Amino acid sequence: RPYYGIDSFRHSAKYFLLQQNFPNTHQNTRELTNRTFHAHCDAFLKIYSEVPQQMSVEHDEHYNYDSRTFNIKAPQGSTICISAEGLDGIKIANTTEGTGNYQTISLSEIATPEKIIRLTVTKNNHLRYETTISAHTENAFVKMNDFNFYDDIQYLIFNNNTSIDLELKNIGLKNSSSVNMSLICNSEKIHITNHNNTFEGISVNETININDAFDISIDDGIINDTKLLFTLTIEHDGISHQEKFFVNVKAPIFKITDIYSEDDDGNINNNITDGKYFKVKAKIMNNGEVSSNSCIVYLTSNDGIINIITEEISLEPIESNSYKDIEFEVFATEAVNDALSSSLNIEVSSGAYKETIEYICYHHLIIDSFENGTINNTWDKNRWSINSNLEESIIT
Repeated sequence: RPYYGIDSFRHSAKYFLLQQNFPNTHQNTRELTNRTFHAHCDAFLKIYSEVPQQMSVEHDEHYNYDSRTFNIKAPQGSTICISAEGLDGIKIANTTEGTGNYQTISLSEIATPEKIIRLTVTKNNHLRYETTISAHTENAFVKMNDFNFYDDIQYLIFNNNTSIDLELKNIGLKNSSSVNMSLICNSEKIHITNHNNTFEGISVNETININDAFDISIDDGIINDTKLLFTLTIEHDGISHQEKFFVNVKAPIFKITDIYSEDDDGNINNNITDGKYFKVKAKIMNNGEVSSNSCIVYLTSNDGIINIITEEISLEPIESNSYKDIEFEVFATEAVNDALSSSLNIEVSSGAYKETIEYICYHHLIIDSFENGTINNTWDKNRWSINSNLEESIIT
């Protein structure tokens, strides 16, 4: 079979590598790689069982959007595929099999005027036929050029009601009649109210701005970076089409970090002993892209071993990518003598946005003694045993 261009280079390189004795490359590995490419083909390898032939393909110069049809003549048994740019990249508008005669293909809604449409025809042992065509209309066609929310942004902010401004243009060959629009969203947390969605016609090539076309209210609790799908339906001159676009939501992301306990002597080694007051400290972070609302931080005990003196702390809004320090006062009961640890919960809450973390307080761990090479002999011998080697002490 013939090889052309880069295909020839790849195959030559494959045989070259097989014959070489590079360091750390075993013969069986090279043979396995060689056979794998022979069995499954290279990534962009075109396979023909005979010398490929050119295909004769005839078709309309433009796609007729008014009739939603496209005429093409392709060899019998060939595969015809028409695709266009969609919301998430190239989308297939239609596929069919060639008959050898002229045939009419209808396309999906994505093939609208001004979009580049790709035509691809393939057949075994024939070279691929590829070209681009444009969608064409003889009538009016109003499309959305751009959109913005209040403050000229293209994203939504949690719990922040806004309105959307639309830029529209008539790219057709005739003036449009009056235009009616409707807007929907794929999220139940988004509520849209009609405000200024019907207006007079637009002249050919005219661009107009519709301010406050729709009012939008946003429920609390939408997660940061949620991608919302909006669908704008535009109707005029007896035709209707949809414009789809994505909008991201910005919201706070709470994270509780740097948690530790500190006794009255300033020790921060979790050495919790009975009958003492101590503090539980932490940082409340907002890793979101917008400032939070005011929030409340709660501290609760999961087992009752620690009495909570300060049960909640109110915080002002936390700016994006910043934090606020918190400090709770607690009291260790006699129950700490009967347990190795106690469990606390820290929760930050701002409307529907919450974050909770468990904090374990360990009791009677005299960490400084190990760091200084000394052992406190007052430890409860019923719960601890220590060997005589201070450098390799084993606690059981």
